Amino acid sequence: MMVTVWKGLLDPIKPHSDIAIIVTEERWRHVVEKHVRNPREPWNYWLTQELADGLRAWAEKAPSPGGGRPPECLNRASAVLEGDARLCLGRPLMVRYRRKEPGLKPEWGVMTWQLVLPNGAVLIIRWRGQKGHFWTCFFEGKITNNIERPHTLWREFAKKLIRRYCRKDDKHLVAPLRSAEFVRVDKETRWTARHTRVEFVTPTSWGFEGDQPGAPWSGLLLDWKAEPPMTKPGRYPRLASGVDLEVRHV
Repeated sequence: MMVTVWKGLLDPIKPHSDIAIIVTEERWRHVVEKHVRNPREPWNYWLTQELADGLRAWAEKAPSPGGGRPPECLNRASAVLEGDARLCLGRPLMVRYRRKEPGLKPEWGVMTWQLVLPNGAVLIIRWRGQKGHFWTCFFEGKITNNIERPHTLWREFAKKLIRRYCRKDDKHLVAPLRSAEFVRVDKETRWTARHTRVEFVTPTSWGFEGDQPGAPWSGLLLDWKAEPPMTKPGRYPRLASGVDLEVRHV
């Protein structure tokens, strides 16, 4: 059952266009059962404990066979996610790729957007034709050990994505080539998936020194408040502090 549609979101691929994302009760149930219930993920901090508890209580009930209107907790939580998705797409801080896995159609892969939200959560959007679908949302593994400083979670996960998909060229991490392929094991399904045509959308907002594949990463990520709007071209100012440049190939 559809909960809502996020309309009028900025399309970072076509900046003068907008997109709509379909949000369903089925995908929300997945998020609550796999992630909101996980005590290691800071949903209470993000949504407030009252709203997170409401989602957990809703997920304990069997789906309504007759459909009907979505519960208020889903409407409220969807509104929170929509607000952060708008912030992310306005920067943007997004990776897109085609995801291939056994039995998944089309055979060339499903277009997937991976958004790093300002609070550190990861929002996954999958595309079926021209329609975008809210797929899942979660906080990544060991990164949540830094829960005493939740405002830093987004930066930690952004660096993890850079290390995951970038290759090391001499002494620098560089943006992936479009021909590169990355093998990933889905922690939930245990299926092996292949990510192809990986692209850091608007590379300068990620700290890359250029827009082309192979551009070096500066090692720096601007704070959300310091990030210029996406519509302003040109290089971004650097911060004073650096980050670890360890590379891990998956």
